Amino acid sequence: MPERSSTTTRATLLSRVRDGADSQAWVQFDALYRDMLVRFCRSRGLQHADAEDAVQLVFSKLTTGIRNFEYRPARGRFRDYLFRCVRSAISDLLGCPKSGANPVVQDGEAGDAGNDAELAAAFEREWVDHHVRVALSVVSQRVDDQSVAVLRASMAGRSVPEIAADLGMSADAVYKARQRMRTRLREQVAAQLREEEESVDA
Repeated sequence: MPERSSTTTRATLLSRVRDGADSQAWVQFDALYRDMLVRFCRSRGLQHADAEDAVQLVFSKLTTGIRNFEYRPARGRFRDYLFRCVRSAISDLLGCPKSGANPVVQDGEAGDAGNDAELAAAFEREWVDHHVRVALSVVSQRVDDQSVAVLRASMAGRSVPEIAADLGMSADAVYKARQRMRTRLREQVAAQLREEEESVDA
């Protein structure tokens, strides 16, 4: 994942994809969001092929719908708009006779507010995980390999003594590196979230 300074900000990218002729913007959009959307669809019980089909439906909906979307947080976040698209795509796919997916989400039915709230919460969790993955990729390009190894091992649940033994470091050095990297990761995630909520002129 390129660093923020060498790539289009998310707010600018969303402005660009409204122009159907900007194929490069759609390539970037696909690279940024496809994996996250597939992961979310898989988490809802869809097989991989069905998840890919659902994401294609999302992009199809976006191709026309996003042209009328104004990226202004006061009028609604993009993540909420994207959630509505993927919710609709999953509902469409599960309603298709060829799909063998188990309809774990009965969205759009009367009195289904509980399921809808659960689905929205699941999407929010996947959105946060997506930001952590992107932030980890960005931060990893800016620090030494040993610090990255400490962070990845910590995120994998390994203890400080285990990390220290594996990397030939003192426990104190591991503690310091872990704290430093966790701080950088939190700051990067926060920066991404702020960027995501930026307004752009229509």
